[in-house]
Amino acid sequence: MTKLDRLVAARAADQHGVVSRQQVIELGLSDTAIDKRLRTGALERVHRGVYRMPGAPNSWRQALMAACLIGDGGFASHRAASKLWDLRGVNNPPVEITMLRRKLHVVRGVVFHVTDTLDPADVMTADRIPVTSPARTLVGLGAVEPRIVGPALKDAVLKGLVTYPRMWHTVRRLSAQGRNGIGVLRAELERLDPSQPPTESMLEDRFVSVMRRAGVELRGQVRIGPFRVDFADPVRKVIVELDGRRWHEAERDRVRDRARRMQLRAAGWTVIEVTWLDLKYWPDLVVAELRQALGAAA
Repeated sequence: MTKLDRLVAARAADQHGVVSRQQVIELGLSDTAIDKRLRTGALERVHRGVYRMPGAPNSWRQALMAACLIGDGGFASHRAASKLWDLRGVNNPPVEITMLRRKLHVVRGVVFHVTDTLDPADVMTADRIPVTSPARTLVGLGAVEPRIVGPALKDAVLKGLVTYPRMWHTVRRLSAQGRNGIGVLRAELERLDPSQPPTESMLEDRFVSVMRRAGVELRGQVRIGPFRVDFADPVRKVIVELDGRRWHEAERDRVRDRARRMQLRAAGWTVIEVTWLDLKYWPDLVVAELRQALGAAA
């Protein structure tokens, strides 16, 4: 084995046993030398311009790495990236990559996606394979496997691969680019952990809209003793508190709010707590609870 052959073998060993023609040329082999090695079996063709070292064990990761070396190169993405990040819900993923090209390759056994933009924050390396970041991977999952985005998102947070604030940042950044899967991911973020909750005005607007459709009227920003509450019926002594900070308020704020609600209840008020998720997913239940409270107090 020549020195150049050893260099090629070492490069392939770092890439699960495969190497691209461009990489081999950069190491010093000529086109003629490459073709000779293909004829003699010193290199084995996997795809056009992608070769395998003889004896390198076949594996899913090798197939994925070989696909990433096709053409100008790509990144493991979507279900394949989810497998590399070991996210829950992905079983037997296809060899799936994203490329920064408009030309769509057709290669048996490889699923290709094409994008115009992959920001530096969107790409990393996992197990020596170029791959989309965990955050970008979750966006891709929303486009191809929406049913597992929730479990995968929770798993990524538990593993420390992403945080909810970082995911919200990714959603805002990629929404402007119109990425497929954003809507699915946004819905799961809202459901699981709204780390950037809606503003007070957004909550109030949604609550007022739900109440009006149900024919229920309450006064807003009512002062009761030392407290100001969001909505109330002073006659029936029913209060509605809108809570957009449920998962993220400081401990001292939670203690203060619990104390306030206990004082109001001790004074004979019925206090109903309503979150953004309640208004988004279960508005009918909010209305039913409020009507029951108003009716009981009538």
